[in-house]
Amino acid sequence: MNATLQCFSNTDKFKNELINIYEEYKKDENTSKKLTFSLVEVVFNLWKILDNSKYIPENFKRIIGEMNPLFIKKETSEPKDLILFLLKNIHEETNIKKETNQITNNTPSLNPYDFYSVYNNFIQYYNSINNSIISKEFYGCFNSMTTCYNCKYSIHNILSINMLFFPLEEVRKFKNRSIKEKVSIIECFEHYERTDINPSSYCNKCGIKCTSYSVSKIINCPKTLIINLNHGKGIEFNVKIIFEEYMDLRNFVINPDSPYYYELKGVISHFGSNDEGGHFIAFCKNSNDCKWYKFNDEMVEKCSFNDVLKKGMPYVLFYSHVDA
Repeated sequence: MNATLQCFSNTDKFKNELINIYEEYKKDENTSKKLTFSLVEVVFNLWKILDNSKYIPENFKRIIGEMNPLFIKKETSEPKDLILFLLKNIHEETNIKKETNQITNNTPSLNPYDFYSVYNNFIQYYNSINNSIISKEFYGCFNSMTTCYNCKYSIHNILSINMLFFPLEEVRKFKNRSIKEKVSIIECFEHYERTDINPSSYCNKCGIKCTSYSVSKIINCPKTLIINLNHGKGIEFNVKIIFEEYMDLRNFVINPDSPYYYELKGVISHFGSNDEGGHFIAFCKNSNDCKWYKFNDEMVEKCSFNDVLKKGMPYVLFYSHVDA
């Protein structure tokens, strides 16, 4: 929990958004936003405390435990569970839903073979029902495209994303690397866009079963991009990942107006045996002094980016969009 909260707290735009609603938090007795306000309380106190002092997020811990039994116990669980829980529930609490104007995500006149028709319909529908501090910062979308080998037509299916999941063992095999060789974060994106062959699929255009291939492409990246690195168990746990402090994704996004240049702001790393639970800590880059810090529960100390790369097993990466 500590590692996750530190990463969210050092995501500048989201942190500032939460701090800006602190006054509302103090006045509002609306219990429908209790999770959001408990996170506001945590972030506000983390950034106002004096040197050598600490803040214990007891209220936050109590509320997430009431909302999900998974977080009642003090046992170690994967950070992605808490991250997805926060993204989902804070979005629901802060979402200002608009009128849908009879727009649906399955408009009868929609041409599934035309990308721009599908994309424009998706954006119109998505924006009609989503407007929260989470959807603005953490959500993007991707296109899953399936193409028939026989007629060459492609069907487009566009979905929203709030986290990318990269299976490192699959990436290693995709790049034909040995178990001792490292894979890079860019190679993970290449694997994400790999082509999958389906020798027996039904084509609505041809009206027959035929071979097809599918590929996923990112259309719009989130302003804050969260990447979960799946290390697996046993020998798969040994796959090492190379990542950069700055990352250029312009070759992986369809929309030229999408965020594509990112700065690493937080890393959740694992220490110890994967099978026995181990311990998670966070490395975060402070926006005030541009220095890296290591957050190990109540222990906080300065570190170098080299420490971030070499100490522990990275599980989650938080990247924030910056102008190139």
